[in-house]
Amino acid sequence: MTTKDLTYEIIRSVYTDNYREIHFDDYYRDGILLPKPNGFICSHIANEQTFKNWKSRWLSVYGGDDEIILEVEGICIDNEDYRVCRDRAYEGIFNSING
Repeated sequence: MTTKDLTYEIIRSVYTDNYREIHFDDYYRDGILLPKPNGFICSHIANEQTFKNWKSRWLSVYGGDDEIILEVEGICIDNEDYRVCRDRAYEGIFNSING
């Protein structure tokens, strides 16, 4: 499946152990995390609107043709540009900690 094809309903059907604890209204405290396009941190997907916001940002940066693999252990997005960005972000964190 590609990120373009991913929907909130698909996420909810795969991650059935999540989306059980409502914090308020339709905002779930136990939603999943999806990587932000900057590779630095993740977005908490607490409801359908937060998913739509994440998807819109992702598609605007990378397009939607990258493969996404949803597994119980986590999510893998196969996109070389994202991996480079993520690796640079982690390298920057490591360098700032270790001077």
